[in-house]
Amino acid sequence: MPASVVTPTETGRLRPVDLLAAHHRRAVVPVPGHGELLGSPAVRGYPAAAPGLVELLDGLPVLTGRVADVSGSAGGGGLAGGDAEVEVLEPSFAALRAARERWSGWDRVRVRPGLPWDADPAGHDVVLLLPPGDRGNDRVRAELAAAAAALRPSGTAFALMHKDQGARRYERDAGAHFAHVEVVHRSRGWRLVRLAGPVPAQAPGAPPWRSFEALGRQWWALPGVFAARGLDVGSGVLLDALDAQAPALLRGASVLDLGCGTGVLAGAALDRGAAQVTALDDDLGAVRSAERNLAGADATVIHSDVDAALPEDARFDVALVNPPFHVGKQVRLEVPRAFLAAAHARLRPGGTALIVANRALPYERELASWRRFETVRDERGFKVLRAWR
Repeated sequence: MPASVVTPTETGRLRPVDLLAAHHRRAVVPVPGHGELLGSPAVRGYPAAAPGLVELLDGLPVLTGRVADVSGSAGGGGLAGGDAEVEVLEPSFAALRAARERWSGWDRVRVRPGLPWDADPAGHDVVLLLPPGDRGNDRVRAELAAAAAALRPSGTAFALMHKDQGARRYERDAGAHFAHVEVVHRSRGWRLVRLAGPVPAQAPGAPPWRSFEALGRQWWALPGVFAARGLDVGSGVLLDALDAQAPALLRGASVLDLGCGTGVLAGAALDRGAAQVTALDDDLGAVRSAERNLAGADATVIHSDVDAALPEDARFDVALVNPPFHVGKQVRLEVPRAFLAAAHARLRPGGTALIVANRALPYERELASWRRFETVRDERGFKVLRAWR
């Protein structure tokens, strides 16, 4: 569909197909003092740059050699000064597409999907980090360890962290992986830390897997993935609703799990009789977690910003939707609107979606273009809506 088509309906609201077009359309994002990037609603920080990116770039020296940008800033490391060769490892599908488009044709900047621990072991002179404190301590500590593993012995990492998100604590944690930890720049609560003398890792590049028990089995997750420590309350409420609907709803159905996380809902759908499940997530860590948890099942796991990576003609009987409404720490209802629009676009006529949301979120008004909908569960601060296409 053409990304430029964004047409309001007669009521002034956007149709689902137009909401998806608006969601996927990329726009210029200014990075004051350093240039421009591209972004879209699912990219961290949009419509501005990723939080802290300007402060990171402001505090960097001129870079040389081989640089690993694992900042998750949609290619922000490419804006660093110097003639360094920059490899951008981007875990977000939306940010990956934006970074690839921004740096297309630039010989010194390469972009690929990846997480910090995917960087070549001992292969870089510099590593750039913007650890996502909102994803938890495990993720920040895993990124610090990954930076040490990616550096040559003479290399240096630069990590920007905010004082209100545990920067000093993480600076102490960094001492386990680096011989030298020094704050070299401060701005608006941000602390830029220079990390040198990497301590060799016992298993460089090894994914830092975690496990938890739920639904009578063991599940695996990479740090920072949504609900990496156990079944979240919203998914639990959705599973209760699924059990009430399952015999008729899932038996023999093709199911789309939008925003699959660790794959718990996809696995539950298969356990309840679904014939096949396609699970999508924008976060590469979630995709790899779901791939491990669903290995051997009749499931396909795809790295995708909502339905962007699906074949054009892919259609399903049932959609399970637990949409994120935060990008970083920002509440962004554009993203759940895109999830609901994707569910509508990808269901067959007569298909149904089960949608879980915090009770206060106004998802009902986003379902006006559906044939009908109803609330099928309301408990523990969450509601489950069932909508028919």
